[in-house]
Amino acid sequence: MKSQSLLVRIQIILTYGIPFVVGVLVFVLCLRLDQCGTDVADFYQKNMRASLFAGFLTLGSFLLSLKTGIVIKIKENVYDKPSYQEKVDKALASGVKTTVYAPLRRLSKLLSAAVLSALLASLLQLTLGLFSDWWASAICLSMAALALAYLLEAFALIQKNLWDWFDYLDDEATKAQADRLAAKNKTSN
Repeated sequence: MKSQSLLVRIQIILTYGIPFVVGVLVFVLCLRLDQCGTDVADFYQKNMRASLFAGFLTLGSFLLSLKTGIVIKIKENVYDKPSYQEKVDKALASGVKTTVYAPLRRLSKLLSAAVLSALLASLLQLTLGLFSDWWASAICLSMAALALAYLLEAFALIQKNLWDWFDYLDDEATKAQADRLAAKNKTSN
């Protein structure tokens, strides 16, 4: 039970910590480029700011509109299935501390973080991105990197849920096939 709880804590730390580490690394990269004489602010303002604003505004809006649909569809097709309910019952019986909808709640929170970070990245491009200092450009680029990292994490978690869904579909198809074979054998005997 403690190892499962520790595993969940590590997973949460990694899920939310990796995007922040990516953001900090981008900030440090901008700092080092500025120290080496590269005009980060000029390059950012001329080549990246407008595209990052439009891209993250679109991404944030798109994710916001899809978030509820994704969560509801996965809930209906994975977490409401009797086979999943049995899996949770077995985990609870073995002492694992969990709830039926804990993974779905984690997905919903991660999608919310991805939406908020994308919209914030867009907002920063339009406000802080107007300053011609390296640190302003570094913050804007760091936020963009953080938003991309959250997007990738959300994609990975959605993909894991889809794999679970496909596993349940395979289980149902296998059971239906076994039932058909049993009925066919029963009628032929």
